[in-house]
Amino acid sequence: MTALTTHLVLLPLLIPFLGGIGALLLKHRGNLQPWWSLAAMSTALVSSVRLLTVVWQTGQPQVLQLGNWPAPFGISLVADLVAVFFVCMSHLVLVLGVLYAMGSKDSCVRYPTFYAFFLFLATGLTGAFLTGDIFNLFVFIELLAIASTILTAISDDRYGTEAAYNIFRDYPLDTRICGMRKSSENNNIGEPLCPTTPNHWRAR
Repeated sequence: MTALTTHLVLLPLLIPFLGGIGALLLKHRGNLQPWWSLAAMSTALVSSVRLLTVVWQTGQPQVLQLGNWPAPFGISLVADLVAVFFVCMSHLVLVLGVLYAMGSKDSCVRYPTFYAFFLFLATGLTGAFLTGDIFNLFVFIELLAIASTILTAISDDRYGTEAAYNIFRDYPLDTRICGMRKSSENNNIGEPLCPTTPNHWRAR
């Protein structure tokens, strides 16, 4: 694997995150913010499709150890065929979601930070698929939960606030159950969520 293809793993995660920051900076530019969000999400979709192509052609996962710190001490991103396929599907749905929001008459889509949290939700979802260790799985699920809670709270539905409270209330229990299940699968909470070295994958 070349350094270029290895760092390709980061793009589907980094693009919506930077797009969300850009959308926050454009929160007072209501006419520009939706188009910025659409461009960011479409670019993320293109990068995830490219990543899927690389994984399919090479026949092995693309692994990135951020900062060159080996697992379980560093942040590991692992794009195997299943993970990157789900990333592509979610990005396609999220692009369609932005298009729907752009044509929607709901008042919530005109909330200044709607598109920003939509992109942060995309970041959390993508990271949950690509993460290679339990700790960062929790980090991305937290980002996903916070963004989804805010988007639910600002919805036009009169029960939106109550639903958002229920999401926020149940989240700690859900993550504990997820963590216990993954820990029992790995027999050691310090082990990575999945193998993070290409040599391991080749050996199998």
